Amino acid sequence: MSRLGFYCVYAMSWLPLSVLYAIARVLELILRHVWSYRKSVIDGQIQRCFPNTTLQQKTTTLAAFYRFLSVVMVESVKNLSMSRHELQKRIQIKNPEFAEQLYKKGESMVLISGHFHNWEWLITAMPLLIPHQVIGIGTPLSNSFWNSQLNSLRSRFGLKVVHANTYKQQLQSAKTPLAVITLSDQSPPKAHTSYWTRFLNQPTAVAYGPEKMALEYQLNPVFCEVTKLKPGYYSVTLIPFPDSTNKWEYGAITEWHTRLLETRIQKEPAFWLWSHRRWKHQPPPSTEEWKKNQLEIFNQRFKQPNK
Repeated sequence: MSRLGFYCVYAMSWLPLSVLYAIARVLELILRHVWSYRKSVIDGQIQRCFPNTTLQQKTTTLAAFYRFLSVVMVESVKNLSMSRHELQKRIQIKNPEFAEQLYKKGESMVLISGHFHNWEWLITAMPLLIPHQVIGIGTPLSNSFWNSQLNSLRSRFGLKVVHANTYKQQLQSAKTPLAVITLSDQSPPKAHTSYWTRFLNQPTAVAYGPEKMALEYQLNPVFCEVTKLKPGYYSVTLIPFPDSTNKWEYGAITEWHTRLLETRIQKEPAFWLWSHRRWKHQPPPSTEEWKKNQLEIFNQRFKQPNK
């Protein structure tokens, strides 16, 4: 049955986007009014993140979110069979010269983004947009057939998909500059190894992996800011970690990309994945004491290079 389901979804991906967008309108009604898909999770998180919004504003955001979710679902289906030419036409980098300059200098990057606008097109298209070898780090799906098929389709333009437990080998053995792409906005599996901060008005555990990776393997931290231009078209701005900030301070990189994403969500709240239960972990009894302990571990592990 799982194989049949995959082939049905893959067959749908060959439909024109105009037809898929019509399907998205029906899907929106089903998700919101028939199924009430994760409504309590979505409602509760929006309310806690934006406690001062009016009922009308919340209702508007909720309606726009279900519309966005339906669109991103059918665009993700289309992603399975889009040609190289069509994908390059529909998502472009505003400042590709930044990546080109790093590549010429032999420097690698960790590309940090979130589940904002269309992340599936971003990941699949990235090898077409920059000269680096792009690596996507992920956890395998429980269904091995779906996992192998999706990874094969996602990597058809050059993306190299690796397991979260084996990415270190890829970084250590790299012969050319790499770009490791990661979506760092979901609830991390382990609270005690995460970085704690305030995000969208709440104490939040943030994945520490991108910062750790950047420092351990000398990767340039770069935030991918995705903007929707019009239906089916997106642009990506590569935002480098600011030279004015010392990245060797504990939490500097994580605070930086968390604040960038937070600003985008506050500006366009409907286009983030509110259906994911983001706040699963309770903060430690003393966040300040916890940060002090983490800082000691950080200072033991990382030393700022001599200038």
